[in-house]
Amino acid sequence: MAKQNNPLAAIFERVSEPEPAMPEEVWRPYGVFMTPRSGSTWLAELMREAGLGFPNEWLNHARMDREIRERGYTSVKGYLRSVLAEHVGSSGASGIELPLLQVMHAYELEDIFSILGPSARYMFLRRENIGPVDEVDSQGGRSVIQD
Repeated sequence: MAKQNNPLAAIFERVSEPEPAMPEEVWRPYGVFMTPRSGSTWLAELMREAGLGFPNEWLNHARMDREIRERGYTSVKGYLRSVLAEHVGSSGASGIELPLLQVMHAYELEDIFSILGPSARYMFLRRENIGPVDEVDSQGGRSVIQD
């Protein structure tokens, strides 16, 4: 059962649709776990330009609410698989940014890792501060990508 403070629970209070298969054109799914201010927007643009899909914050509850109302999705799985197909790159890759709080909310409703499938690759993008936190300003960190 979803927690009351989960904004996605209200969006998907309807009966779930049958499980849609991963669209045929998405044969290289991936997820980018990220922390705030880590350069994920820049990374997403670089990946899109390189033909690797457009890994945006597709689990953002405001975006999902709007998309669900406009397109009539009834499950997280149906929504995400459709979005991945819509934003697949020329390489067959398509991905999603996975901020921790959004992952936790979505996972309460469905196993989002099974949505991407067993062949999915995951990357971890985090901000690595240089120096003590109280001495770091908004420009005082650097991003680190781990695979």
